[in-house]
Amino acid sequence: AVVSTQSTGDSREALRKCSGCKAVQYCSVACQRADWREHKRACRESQARDVERCLVFKPVAIKEGQGAVMVETGGTGEGKDRRTKVKIEIVYDTKGVRSDYPMTVTDKAKTYQSCILPTENDYPKLFSLITEKGYGAVTMYFEATMKPSTGELLVNISNSFPETW
Repeated sequence: AVVSTQSTGDSREALRKCSGCKAVQYCSVACQRADWREHKRACRESQARDVERCLVFKPVAIKEGQGAVMVETGGTGEGKDRRTKVKIEIVYDTKGVRSDYPMTVTDKAKTYQSCILPTENDYPKLFSLITEKGYGAVTMYFEATMKPSTGELLVNISNSFPETW
C-alpha cells in the first residue's frame, strides 16, 4: 500500500491507522478506501495471526464491594469489537500470589473492568506468563480485543508492553 501525508500549507494532517491491522497509515478516509482492494488480504491475514496468538476469556463482572464494577458488558450482541490495551493483575495477599483467585482486567481509562476466573481454560497459561515476566510477578499489560457480540476478551500474549498506570 502506498502511504502518504497530505500537506496543507506548513502543517501536515495526522495520519490515520487502518482500524483492522493497525499496521498501515493513511492520510484520509478517501485514500484508505482507494487502497482497500489492494490492502484487504494483508489486513485480514494480519488480524487472523493476531487471533492465533490470543488467549480467549469470558470475563465476569467484578461484584460490588470488591472495589469495581464491570462497566462494559459483554454478550449483548451490540457494539463493535474494540482493540485496546489492558492491565491484568494477579491477586496476592500475605500468603503470596494466589492462583485460586480471579485476575483483574482494566483498561487505562477504567471504562472496562472485569475479572478472569481461575476456572477458565487459559487461566494457567496467563498466570504463568505474568508470574514469570510481569511487573513484581503480579501485573502485565497486553493488547486485547473486546468482543461485545460474544462477551469474549481476546488477550494477545505475544504483544505485551511496558506501561505504568
